[in-house]
Amino acid sequence: MPKDAEKRTTKRVRRASSADTDFEPTINVRSEADGDDSERALLGKVLEELKDFKEELKDLKEESIKQQELICKLEREIVNTKEQLKQVVTQLEATTRTTIASPSPALG
Repeated sequence: MPKDAEKRTTKRVRRASSADTDFEPTINVRSEADGDDSERALLGKVLEELKDFKEELKDLKEESIKQQELICKLEREIVNTKEQLKQVVTQLEATTRTTIASPSPALG
């Protein structure tokens, strides 16, 4: 058995045999006003984080749209380049055929 697995098993056995397994819920006693203020503060923090998250998500969506547009543009460029290469190959083949078909005056 690998050492890591052995350590995990040992920890599980120790936890299972521990006398502290009977957990009792803790009761927090506060005044109503303190609870309301801290809850509002916590809700305020959560709302701020949600707003920030929403803005980040919006920014990510905008960036994603820009990336998709760029990908489409690059795909069009690739197609255009392939077409241009085909034309160049065709022209080179035609030029080569013409050169081979007509003997050079310097050689004759």
